[in-house]
Amino acid sequence: SPQEAQSLREVGNPSKGFVAYIYADGNSMGGFIKQITTADTYQQFSDVVSRATEQSVYHALANHLHPHQLHGINDAETQNRDGQIVHPFEILTIGGDDVMLVVPANQALAIAKTISEEFERILLKLSKEHDLLNLSFEVSAPPRQGTHRYRPAQAMASQCQLSMSVGVLIAADDTPIYYAENLTNQLLKSAKKKAKALKDTLHYHGGTIDFLVMKSVTMLSSKVEE
Repeated sequence: SPQEAQSLREVGNPSKGFVAYIYADGNSMGGFIKQITTADTYQQFSDVVSRATEQSVYHALANHLHPHQLHGINDAETQNRDGQIVHPFEILTIGGDDVMLVVPANQALAIAKTISEEFERILLKLSKEHDLLNLSFEVSAPPRQGTHRYRPAQAMASQCQLSMSVGVLIAADDTPIYYAENLTNQLLKSAKKKAKALKDTLHYHGGTIDFLVMKSVTMLSSKVEE
């Protein structure tokens, strides 16, 4: 049976030695929480958001990843692991509305997109099932069209007041983790900034993704914003 991946090299093995760091975080949480006036409602809200976060991540991983047979990695770090079948991902953090994952680079954007979309869908579904003491996640007025950066005609109108933005860094599996984490955090902040601007100007409530493909560590020495 498949085992857990034991290193970044094993996670990147299905994608020619490249991994992706995915950092996702909820949008508009603070404003929504201001509506809550009782401890019971806050508890229910917190529970629903946590469940939506976890389920969206599990759904994305199950949809886009499959057990992988390791090949060509018989070095000192992965001795006797060549040929082993692994689940090629690592969940670094998952809790509340906060997620950090490492996945093979070739599935990174698909996974990020699914997490963001599923978070909204599951939130709406759970809120309707549980009737959160009259709290509604649904958007009251439809957003204007044309909010999709690449294909405006195909942009889905967001139905949920809360969403999840994502930063995605694609990098070689030997990129220093502290450096990768810092860049991924910057990409998440950039995505959240875009989500806030879209909400303020176009009444768009959906999620956003900012990503960077870094061929080598020396490719980028300054801030993402620059």
